[in-house]
Amino acid sequence: MSREEFLERSLEAVTEKGHAKLRIHELVKQLGVTRGSFYWHFKDRDEFVQALVEHYLRWSTDQVIVEVERVGGDAARRLKTVMQFVAEGSLGRYDNVMTSWGVQEPIVAKSFEIGIRRRIEFIRSFFVQLGFVGQELETRTLAFVGYMSLIHSGDDPEKRHEHLRHLDERHAVLTGK
Repeated sequence: MSREEFLERSLEAVTEKGHAKLRIHELVKQLGVTRGSFYWHFKDRDEFVQALVEHYLRWSTDQVIVEVERVGGDAARRLKTVMQFVAEGSLGRYDNVMTSWGVQEPIVAKSFEIGIRRRIEFIRSFFVQLGFVGQELETRTLAFVGYMSLIHSGDDPEKRHEHLRHLDERHAVLTGK
C-alpha cells in the first residue's frame, strides 16, 4: 500500500472510529496492515498525524482551488463552481472530525487552522471582486465558508442532492447576485 493510499484509508478510519482512540496498533488492525507497514511510511504517530492533516487539506481545499482556477469565469461563476465541486465530491465530510480532533491535538489544530485560513482568503478574493467591502465582505465570506463546511459535514447523499437542487437559490443568497 502506498503512503497516499495509507492516508486515504486512515482518514476514513479516523472518521468511522473517532480520533480520540487513535492508536497505531488499532489503526493498522482496522486497515488490515502490519505495524511495519505503518513505520515504513511514518517515523512516529506525530509524523502520521501531520501527514494525515496535510493529506486532508490537499484533498478538501487545494483540489478545490485548482478546480476553480481550471474552470475560470467571473467571481460569481467561481463561487458557484466551489459550491458544485464541494457538493459533488462531498469534500466537507471530514471538517467536523478535524475540528473536534483539533481540540485535543495541537498538530491538527494548527494545520487545520492554516487550511481554513486558505479557504477564507480564497473565497474572500471573489467577494472583493463582486464589490463587497468592510463588514459585509467579512460576513459573506465567513457565511459562505461556514455554509460549505456545515452543509457537507458527513457523507449524506440526500443533503448533497438537496444542496445541488437548490444551488442557484443558495448561491444567490450567499453572493447577493
